[in-house]
Amino acid sequence: MNRRRLKALACGILASCAIAVGAGGLPSAGAVHGAPEAAMEDLQSIDELRAHFNKDKDAPRLILLLSPT
Repeated sequence: MNRRRLKALACGILASCAIAVGAGGLPSAGAVHGAPEAAMEDLQSIDELRAHFNKDKDAPRLILLLSPT
């Protein structure tokens, strides 16, 4: 296979993946049945954060620290 055909094949595969993702071909996190709903909360102390983080040890957890500056 020459280089030009290989490049065209790679572009076609990438385009197909982009179309599948854009068309909803991949399930979103909300599509998981039986998953608990996540809610954002304003925490007042590190102890409150620790308690929420340790509450469900078997589930994946994510902490986002956002700053406007």
